[in-house]
Amino acid sequence: MYPGEFLKYQDYLLMLQLDFNLVFYDKSKKIWSTETNASSCSLELKTTGELVLSSGSRQSMWSKSGRSPKLGKYVLVLQEDRNLVVWTPSVGNQDQLVNHIPTSHTN
Repeated sequence: MYPGEFLKYQDYLLMLQLDFNLVFYDKSKKIWSTETNASSCSLELKTTGELVLSSGSRQSMWSKSGRSPKLGKYVLVLQEDRNLVVWTPSVGNQDQLVNHIPTSHTN
């Protein structure tokens, strides 16, 4: 995800703002933020399930690690219950929660 891009589900919005701050909104109200600042950045979901906000020089400004040390494919999901989570792809019919990013308060 790059500045100006977002994930949206109903009234919930996760946006990487043009000021390089990752912010979670509920009905336009700021609920949570990384409070980061840089000259450029990107948000990446790593093959380890870790969500990383990196500066243009690829230095980590914020990250949230998951429970799985396994390399694989992961999915960032903004759920209807206002949770932002990382899931592994289905193994059999069982998705596995790897990472829960708290969105209940402002940093």
